[in-house]
Formats: sequence, structure tokens, C-alpha cells
Amino acid sequence: MKTGAKNIEHVGGSLVAEVNRVLAQNRPGAAVDLLHLRHYTPPKAIAGQPVVTALKRTSLRVRNPANVPDDGDQLALNLLSDRMNEGLALPDLLVQRVDRSAHPTEWRIYKPIGVANRCLTCHGDKEQIPPDVQAVLELRYPEDRATGYTSNQWRGLIRISLEKPASPASN
Repeated sequence: MKTGAKNIEHVGGSLVAEVNRVLAQNRPGAAVDLLHLRHYTPPKAIAGQPVVTALKRTSLRVRNPANVPDDGDQLALNLLSDRMNEGLALPDLLVQRVDRSAHPTEWRIYKPIGVANRCLTCHGDKEQIPPDVQAVLELRYPEDRATGYTSNQWRGLIRISLEKPASPASN
């Protein structure tokens, strides 16, 4: 799971860097289509090490339908939501094993993500979101539920999926 932890930290850092870079160069409304790890590529596989097979962001309140949680994601989201409702701290990482017939075992490493002040431009109170951002969001994501957040609030999860490499076939 060391591979997953290292990769998820890299993904989180990449997301923050991307937001800062894109917003520094563009109006927020123009930045909506440029954000969120569209150009992120997983690290190259290293022989004998787990392979990153997927990257996903998800939430209880999604903006993009592609980020709707699957059953495993929903379990992770509910677990963290329950912990928060009980006044417990969120873990830095959450590990989940997913077994599906006819598929290799998938290991998911989740990292909770929060809302920074900069995120509020697109995810804050709808009344405070700039009109150009609001127009793009309404056009691109008519079912958007990812607004109304406040600074430092829990936003959702970043997930890295890993699979162990297949054992070399014996000759």
C-alpha cells in the first residue's frame, strides 16, 4: 500500500498545483474546463510493483456525473460521513479491497479532500460564485450538486486503484 499512499499524495499535490496554475492564468469561468487532473498520467509501472489502474474523485455531492460513486466508493464516503457526524477525525488514508469475479483484486486507497478558500470560487455559496463561473457550470453540469461548501469543509475523496502485477508464467 506504500505505492498507493505515495501516488495519492502526488495526485493531491498535482490537483492543488493545477488549480493554482490555471486560476492564475485564466478567469475562473474559463478555468472550469481546464481543471481537475485532465492531463494527469499515472506513473509508469515498475516491475513487481502494484500498478495504478484508475484515478477518481468522488463525493456525496457530485458535479460531474462521471464522478458518481460506485458501491465501493459509497461505502468509503458513508464511513467518513458517519465518522464526521460522530465528531471523530477523518483518517489520512482509507484502504479498501475490492474482489470481483473474473477480475484481479483491486486495492483502493482513498484520501479525504477538503475545500480550500480558492475552491470556493466554483464550490462555494451559489450567491457568491461569479456569474461567468455560474454560467459555465449551468451549461456543463446542469445537475451540479457540488456547491454550497465552506472553507475547510470535507469535500469528498480522491481514489487511486491498484492491482498487483500478474505473476510471470512459468515455462
